Amino acid sequence: MRRVKLFLNKLESIIKEAADALKNGAIVVYPTDTVYGMAADIQNEPGLRRLLLIKGTKAPMPVVTDTFENAEKIGVFNSNARKLAELFWPGPLTLIVKSRGILPEPLEHNGKIALRIPDHIFPQRLARELNGFLISTSACPAGMSSPFTPDDAEKILGGKIDLLIDDGPTKYKGPSTIIDTTVNPPRIVRPGVLSPEDIENLSGIKLLT
Repeated sequence: MRRVKLFLNKLESIIKEAADALKNGAIVVYPTDTVYGMAADIQNEPGLRRLLLIKGTKAPMPVVTDTFENAEKIGVFNSNARKLAELFWPGPLTLIVKSRGILPEPLEHNGKIALRIPDHIFPQRLARELNGFLISTSACPAGMSSPFTPDDAEKILGGKIDLLIDDGPTKYKGPSTIIDTTVNPPRIVRPGVLSPEDIENLSGIKLLT
């Protein structure tokens, strides 16, 4: 495993290294605003299989993107989803929306897909380098606590990954809040950094918890 310290003056070269690795089937661990994420290239089937094996679950994995326009290419946003995205993206909110049926099966479930734009330049730029989309999940096997530091990510995954991007501790010490916007009222699937009260107060949207 190669570990690379993230410096903004070297951002472009590090992005290129990570993107090239992903295109060749590598597994890359990288920083977000919430937890350290683990990524594979959507278009690389061996890489996707490796990611599923490391994660140890067949549960659908979220997709990270860089712009709302790209999110709309693969997901259908109703009025609630659109408002929540406008208010909280980029940020610690993952939205489950109806899928347009473009992505492979491990990323979709019952016609739905989970999408997020993290408030961190690295995953945004990395997604852009990979045609706008990145398969992402927390950098740990299913059932384990998510890592908030690169050291924790390395301890958990070690030799199972190919590249670790080190940007120190994450901004938040918790996962993104996940909301299913395909139901009405929208339902919180996983509590996270954003509390139901904050989301309701800012959006005016009543949530099921």
